Amino acid sequence: MKNKSLLVNLVITLLCVSLPLHAEETTSPTSQQLLNPNWIEQQLKEIGIDKLITKYEGHQQKEVLLIQSALDLSRHVLREHPEALRSQLQARLVSHKQPLLQPFQKLPANKIQLFAVTPLLDQAGGPVLRTLKGHTESIKTCAMLTDEKRIVSVSKYGIIKYWDSKTGKVIQTIDTKSHINAAQVTPDHRTIVMFNRSKQLIIWDIDKASIRHKFLCKESVFDKLHISYDGTKAFCFGHHNRWVCWDIQAGKKMYELSKGKEIGLKMAFSHDGKKVITATRTLFTIWDVETGKQLSTVTPEVTLYDISRFTMTTNDKQAIVEKHGYHMLLDMKTGKSREYFRMNTPEHAFRYFDFSVEEKQIVARYAGNIQYAWDVKSGKMLKAAIKLPTWKKILAISSDGFQVLYETSYGILHLYDTRKQYQSSPLPFRWVRFTFDIDISADGKTLVDGGHGPLLYKWNAETLQPKKNINGQTGDIYEVHLIPGGKQAITRHSNGTWNLWDLQKGKLIKQITFDKSFGNISALQISPDGKEAACIIEKRRKKSVLLWNIKTNETRFLGEVSNNADKVVFSADGKKVLARCHITVKYKEKYQIHIWDVQSLKLLSTTEVSSSIVSKMVVSPDGKLLMLGYRNGNIEVMKNLLSQNQNTVHIVQFYYQHQGEILLLDFLAGSQFVLSGSSAHPQSKYLDNSFQIWSPKTRKIVSSFYTDSHLPKSVLSPNGREILMRDRAGQIHKIRIDNLPK
Repeated sequence: MKNKSLLVNLVITLLCVSLPLHAEETTSPTSQQLLNPNWIEQQLKEIGIDKLITKYEGHQQKEVLLIQSALDLSRHVLREHPEALRSQLQARLVSHKQPLLQPFQKLPANKIQLFAVTPLLDQAGGPVLRTLKGHTESIKTCAMLTDEKRIVSVSKYGIIKYWDSKTGKVIQTIDTKSHINAAQVTPDHRTIVMFNRSKQLIIWDIDKASIRHKFLCKESVFDKLHISYDGTKAFCFGHHNRWVCWDIQAGKKMYELSKGKEIGLKMAFSHDGKKVITATRTLFTIWDVETGKQLSTVTPEVTLYDISRFTMTTNDKQAIVEKHGYHMLLDMKTGKSREYFRMNTPEHAFRYFDFSVEEKQIVARYAGNIQYAWDVKSGKMLKAAIKLPTWKKILAISSDGFQVLYETSYGILHLYDTRKQYQSSPLPFRWVRFTFDIDISADGKTLVDGGHGPLLYKWNAETLQPKKNINGQTGDIYEVHLIPGGKQAITRHSNGTWNLWDLQKGKLIKQITFDKSFGNISALQISPDGKEAACIIEKRRKKSVLLWNIKTNETRFLGEVSNNADKVVFSADGKKVLARCHITVKYKEKYQIHIWDVQSLKLLSTTEVSSSIVSKMVVSPDGKLLMLGYRNGNIEVMKNLLSQNQNTVHIVQFYYQHQGEILLLDFLAGSQFVLSGSSAHPQSKYLDNSFQIWSPKTRKIVSSFYTDSHLPKSVLSPNGREILMRDRAGQIHKIRIDNLPK
């Protein structure tokens, strides 16, 4: 009896001890806690990002919901880099001015910080709901499954992932060990049809997460794929230039369309799914889906060069055709057409929406609702319900049309709410495009960038507002170089020309011409005094380093270096030129740094370096260090390379701060720190879209900033305290470097 009493007392004691802990665990945090950066930081350390976000559930205060949204958007970053919490929250809340959120705009002053001045990251409460990061290569297809809880995706290398759509977490990963050429999900979201490089047709059961069938297609390697509306047939186009129809369930070849005839690469289905239409530049052919028999043909009255895609209207009387640069409404009975040069039609509309011509408008519907509308006479867009930039390629759309998935940076997926407005561009739509190069004036006041299209863009680097743009004649602009002083710029164009510009007047000074025997000219760098430029030219299948006087156009050769030189740079005092060269010595390939004296043109030294593909090469302000950034993410620092003493030993050190191509590289605070920026590259094994500040002496990273997608083209301001960049939407962004020692 005594033992029983002791046991009861022990149980009561244990319950009393455990009750406070249980009560503490189940008590909801207050709004004050949920809005406290220090509390959030401590909770992240203790329970992790996924459990932390659940603590925000049920709260309706606007500021609390914005913090929850910011954490959700940064979930994929904070799983791997919890130390980035404060910078992520600051950057995702920078556009919100509520007093309760201002503590998040104050980063700790005891370390170097990268502070987002503008909304570079997806903003809390905005249209982007969350990011799905797990693939390391481009995605071939994906779908939001009918249970609305999962997402499935297939990558180029046959990696299939199932995701939790609420958390963005990977539920399951399967490696099919196939290099996928084409993949598509059937309309019922039960099956994935894939073709790989081994000529195999793979039928994947989404529910069972396994291969249902695998068949060998002996005819050809297929790289284009269309699934019939009923999900029973796969139409494939391959190297044998024929469309082949396969029975998805049986895995058997049914028929070929027009065997022995040219029928074109482009295909679409009739609205009822009973007919399939193929297109060439001179002929549209209509076939019976079940039998493959030709039903009729339509000959357009004009030749349709460069067809990108097309779709049929709901009554099958017209086709909406997208060509290179413009669109066309084609009458499928007469072949007559109406051309539109201003009809902005996103790619996903062709894939998912139902088009029709109604009185004076062309409309595109999804889930019964009009998503887009255009004027039938002019092609001008009248309505866009899906508020998503048209250059973002949608890979999947929910059944109600309210959510879409799009891809950025080789495998990063974003879940997007189509009902919310994205940040608009300060530029007209036709000016928005990729940026190939960007540069800033020595006084830090003017920013110039160039990219797709002939326009050279000028920005006020302080206000980030556009100035008067300059017409760059013809061709895309590949390189932009501001001459010290900021009044002139040199540009390289896709048509091979180099131009010298007066930035103040916005006029072309001259087109730079060289000897006709010169081939491609690349890797241009301007001397510190702005009088000369160094570049690599191709002549008689060899590459040489060339110096040319910007004012007189006089040229001087520094010598033939190899057939594969890639980078050139001036020393800080402008007295030497350095180039990385690829040479062959006794049948052995080597990469070397060659150094010449600018005045005498004498080759001073050669030093071997890494054989990786170089992206950036910079010299420290004191001239003691040479730094090379490579495509694989490695950074090589060479000490004493420019020493006057020929007996000085060159010290080479490698740094591994990144896992993607180095796109920005510079010295900070003299040479105390290094700023590096890395981004995803098709040949990169990992995705690394980040800026890092680190010490070459200790090798430690002192500050980091992780972006949502591919790192934009960036430049460091002359004072070394600001990073400026232009994104795909035409926005100039700024990151400030705080607490940097002098």
